[in-house]
Amino acid sequence: GVNIVAFPYIWYMYCWKRRHLLSGQIRFDGCDPMLLSETVLWLQTLLLSVGIVSSYYKSFELFKAGKIGLDTMFENIRFDIIALTLFVGSFLFWRILSIHMVEIYAHVNCHKTNMESRLARENKANTLSLLECLQNSFPDCYPGHATPATTGAAAQRCDLSRQDRWFCQWTKFVLMAGLAWMYFTEGVTSYKAWQKANLDSDGASEDPGSQNDLNIAGWQVPPAWLFTSILNIVITGSQWEKLMSGITSTISLIERNTEQMLLFTTLAKQQRIEMWDGGNRSIVRGLLKVSQTECANKDAVDKCADDELLNYLPEGIKTLDLTSADELWSWWSLRQCIQVDFVDESTIMDYCCSISMLLLVAVVGSAGLDWLVHKNFLAPGLLLACFLCTCLVYIINRIFQACIDINALLDRDARVLLDAEEDLHRTHPHSPSNETLGVALTLRMIARKIELFDDKQQIFGIPITNRVRNGWVASMAFFLISYLWEAFKPMVDGMDLDDLEALAMNASTNPRFYTDMLGRMHIRLVPQSS
Repeated sequence: GVNIVAFPYIWYMYCWKRRHLLSGQIRFDGCDPMLLSETVLWLQTLLLSVGIVSSYYKSFELFKAGKIGLDTMFENIRFDIIALTLFVGSFLFWRILSIHMVEIYAHVNCHKTNMESRLARENKANTLSLLECLQNSFPDCYPGHATPATTGAAAQRCDLSRQDRWFCQWTKFVLMAGLAWMYFTEGVTSYKAWQKANLDSDGASEDPGSQNDLNIAGWQVPPAWLFTSILNIVITGSQWEKLMSGITSTISLIERNTEQMLLFTTLAKQQRIEMWDGGNRSIVRGLLKVSQTECANKDAVDKCADDELLNYLPEGIKTLDLTSADELWSWWSLRQCIQVDFVDESTIMDYCCSISMLLLVAVVGSAGLDWLVHKNFLAPGLLLACFLCTCLVYIINRIFQACIDINALLDRDARVLLDAEEDLHRTHPHSPSNETLGVALTLRMIARKIELFDDKQQIFGIPITNRVRNGWVASMAFFLISYLWEAFKPMVDGMDLDDLEALAMNASTNPRFYTDMLGRMHIRLVPQSS
């Protein structure tokens, strides 16, 4: 019942209090579509939460009275968990994410304005002019978006790629199809079993409203249940698509930040592009090629060596010699400006990963309950949970990879500073001047600050690196292997080497081996009633 207790607070915080941030202003005069949409969404959320809590309580009472078995009670719980998680999770997570996007963009825009004002006061005109040249020469990396004022504008801040758009739409259709399959097979069966047990406990022999049931593919379905199920499926599908679109658009913004950071890294004279990995070199080459206005220069960028790419920087953009005090401070100020631009996407990325992981945990829990109840690989709930797990793991992996790419580039700046200090000492090996010593100390100070206090991309307060991502993948793989071992353990119990040899011979000679094995596995895993 926690969801019912928290419902008034959530409604107040993310509907009434922030109603001016929604895609359309809610009006209370006449028939306002926005008002109607909000009423349906929140009312359906409340009814679903109250209905599930009531169902839990009634199922437990029937179980204590001996009217239903433990399998029926688990079936009701499993079905309600997946339905509630997808409906309420998609709707509320998308609402919370979209509102936080608007507020975070507004706060970060204030920080950007303050940063530019501070640079202007400190007479850092070179830094501002260099940043402006980067924005004009590479408009795809530095798009001029206004600060979004509504949730709809925040969701459209980054255009989705064709691949992401197809991913969001197809996952929505598969999700709606899986929910419909689950509702009209397991859902109807569970509803009928619960209804029969409820009638038996009340001493009634037949439900008076059963005469109005509709015949759907051989199932007798009450009209009210049918209408509610269809409404839940449609709302869940639409909100899921919005949630996935918001998350994938945020990932696209982070990936665009990687390109910004690559362009900034090329500005340091002491960096060595030839030592970068092939993917980053290819990205920089492509960006420089797009920035060229003449076809001959585009061809030259394609054919030039890696260490010659800096010769094709657009006009007005020059490399910065980090052994010079003025250019070193310009480089450091420009880096701070670019990192302020990363704050909004970085914060939103933390929200996106938290949402994805919470959904993943809930879906995995429902899959475990489904297996506990059915012991069938082809159960609709289990197949839907596996599909959703695959989608969420794909999203989380993209989030991790985007954070890893940004953090790798941020760590490279410390190496560039150390290379500049090395060049400084090589140039002045004996009796360096006070100015040279001052530049060396500044280089060391900035490198130390980057190593200790840099604003890395974090999730749950943990900087994301390859080691963190690999540990997460290893944990998921271990969990999957343990799960599959428990599932296939009844098949392999008692098998020895002779059985395995006969199994291999049969697999190579019998064309119907795999279909027969699936049938036998189903028989062994699903206890047959006598």
